[in-house]
Amino acid sequence: IAGITALILLGQTFYFRSQARRLKESIDEMKITANATERMVAIQRAWVFAGIGETKYTERPIVMTNPDYRNNGASPAFVEYVFVDFWPKSKPLLEKPAYNNPNCIYRVMDPLQPDKAYQRLPQIGVNISEDTYVYGRIYYRDAFAGSDQRYSSFIYLIKPELKGGHIRPLMDEVPSEYWKWT
Repeated sequence: IAGITALILLGQTFYFRSQARRLKESIDEMKITANATERMVAIQRAWVFAGIGETKYTERPIVMTNPDYRNNGASPAFVEYVFVDFWPKSKPLLEKPAYNNPNCIYRVMDPLQPDKAYQRLPQIGVNISEDTYVYGRIYYRDAFAGSDQRYSSFIYLIKPELKGGHIRPLMDEVPSEYWKWT
């Protein structure tokens, strides 16, 4: 009887080890599938980016800018609003900009197809007598985010000597929050 019991225990040990190995393989396969799903979502989702469009002097020192945005992704987005504000370069930028000034919010509340065509906001005129940052953030939702709001940020520098033209500051010239996106 002891021999039979030992054989049964040995058989059960091999069986449980085999089941444990199969379970581990299943878990590994689930991780691979989850990673593939995340990559698929990243490829298929909406990627909406905004900028300041064309800038030009109308009457010195008034600069007109025409903010725009587009969907570079593969699925539609629902754009809720775009925040655009100006900040003189002579003042240090905030480490964490506040994107909540109601005077700087442009409500959109429209779907945006993934056609990469630019959509424009109304022109904005600003009195600029020195180098001035224009920064902002676009807020939107897509089919993959559920109820989570997504956003992308931007920042440019309008230079009077460029007759109202603008450049992008280098990433290490401004706090990272001005470049942040989800």
